[in-house]
Amino acid sequence: MNTMLVAIRCRAHNRTQNKPLALWQVAFDADQKRCYRELRHNGKKLKPGAWAYTPRPLGAGLFCEYCMAEGTFAPLLDDPTDLADLGLGD
Repeated sequence: MNTMLVAIRCRAHNRTQNKPLALWQVAFDADQKRCYRELRHNGKKLKPGAWAYTPRPLGAGLFCEYCMAEGTFAPLLDDPTDLADLGLGD
């Protein structure tokens, strides 16, 4: 697994339970509307999905879909600017 994927894995679900990577990337567009896209791993590289709007009250960052289903909405990274370093700054 490459270094980028290790940095963004959820400790509870992707490390301990070995579930497939299932993340949401949340950002705000130019009009400050909240957008998200799903991030998946296809076995070789990270595959970002298309952006869509969401009413969920989340801040910018990466979120584990399994954690959100369990009611936990803490971002995986402390600093959303780290996304650009991970190639997810678009």
